[in-house]
Amino acid sequence: MLIGISTRTRNTQLLVVGQARLEASNFVNRDMSINGIHTNGIQLTIKNMNTGSAEVLQSSGESGLFYFKGTPGHRYQIKRIFFEEYGTGYARSFLDEAFEKSQFDVPFLVDAEGNVTPRFLSLGTLIWKADGLNGSKLIQKHSLLVWEEDSSTDPTDKRRRTSDETQSVFSAKFPSSLWNQTNWVQITFN
Repeated sequence: MLIGISTRTRNTQLLVVGQARLEASNFVNRDMSINGIHTNGIQLTIKNMNTGSAEVLQSSGESGLFYFKGTPGHRYQIKRIFFEEYGTGYARSFLDEAFEKSQFDVPFLVDAEGNVTPRFLSLGTLIWKADGLNGSKLIQKHSLLVWEEDSSTDPTDKRRRTSDETQSVFSAKFPSSLWNQTNWVQITFN
């Protein structure tokens, strides 16, 4: 359940939102296969590098949306991604501690009174490319090109419009959430 925006510093939470997508290929199993594109039921283990605690998140629906409440100024890392498909048998794929470059900080702002300003933080779309023959990799993708248009004053000037798909999906799924009224910030792996 999503919480409202707290006005007290110690209770202020920062919401980190992302989308997960598994693109699997070359996995062989007698009865089952995870080959194809999956967004629902991907488990991500995210570790708080400051405290050592870990949280398991699960993507949901066609969008692959997931979210958690981050701690201001703390560093996080994706430690594990896991997916399992059931049918007549089961097929699974996972990566443990494979994303050294998946570390990111939860940025924050402090106002004149010393209060942390609530912020809506986007990890964008995390594309997990799992290949049964060639290994796996994680790609972080933020913006989508929505359109490109000519400037009305200069016909040679092309203006590119981008949109963060994660924000659009979250807003559509939770239209009455108070988080939609906060600043939207993209965070990237460093």
